Amino acid sequence: MAFDIIDEKSALCKLLYQGAKWIYTHADQLVFTFKNGAQYIKDRGWEKSIDLKKVHYINNGIDLDGYDNKRSDCAFHDKDLESEKVKIIYTGSMGPPNQINLIIDAAKKLQDSSVGNVMFILFGDGISRNAEEQRCISSGIDNVIFKGTVEKEKIPYILSKSDATVLIEKNTPLNRYGISENKVFDYLAAGKPILCNDASIRSIVDESDCAIVDNDLANAVRVLLQMDPEDYRKACSSSEIVAHAYDFESLTDTLESIIEMA
Repeated sequence: MAFDIIDEKSALCKLLYQGAKWIYTHADQLVFTFKNGAQYIKDRGWEKSIDLKKVHYINNGIDLDGYDNKRSDCAFHDKDLESEKVKIIYTGSMGPPNQINLIIDAAKKLQDSSVGNVMFILFGDGISRNAEEQRCISSGIDNVIFKGTVEKEKIPYILSKSDATVLIEKNTPLNRYGISENKVFDYLAAGKPILCNDASIRSIVDESDCAIVDNDLANAVRVLLQMDPEDYRKACSSSEIVAHAYDFESLTDTLESIIEMA
């Protein structure tokens, strides 16, 4: 419904909401992968039927030991990853919800303002890729490189070569409850600043300075470029610290305690 795939007033949507409410009511404990699950229940007007004390939060997280092993054991050799330019890397799907057009918009804006030391490197595929790649060619946007898909185990090494990562969030009513994309945790584990167009990333990183949030991604890039070395190191360190909060080992302990409550 949030992505306009089905109408909120349709019989199907109403049926799904009724099913959700029934499940939430009869569950012994509830685990949401977004932070503000209790607020979601309140906004649906279900709090009289559902005990909010049984609402918990566990995001997708990451296996940090496995991530570190892949970073050292699964290299991906590519000349662009060795560039001396500031490398901003995106990984993941390239469909309409991913809005990679906003990355291309930022790249063009930076190029038009003669910011020549930045390169956007995009890994992944989807129905939006061809159109955006052709747009770069036809418009002469030469600071974006599309790399296509790679094996998942290569991602840690690829991200280790970045100077920053980029996350695009489509602004939907769901964002106020939090986000849970797997790529966020890959980005955090890489220990690099995350450029994001939407404040919903704060549901994961809180006020950590590992995220540079600006609706205009070109401005976020400018902030990155103007950081002094110490602030940049601090942002990288903060990213790693946040990643540890979402390590599978820690999340499993939380899940175990919830099961014990049930």
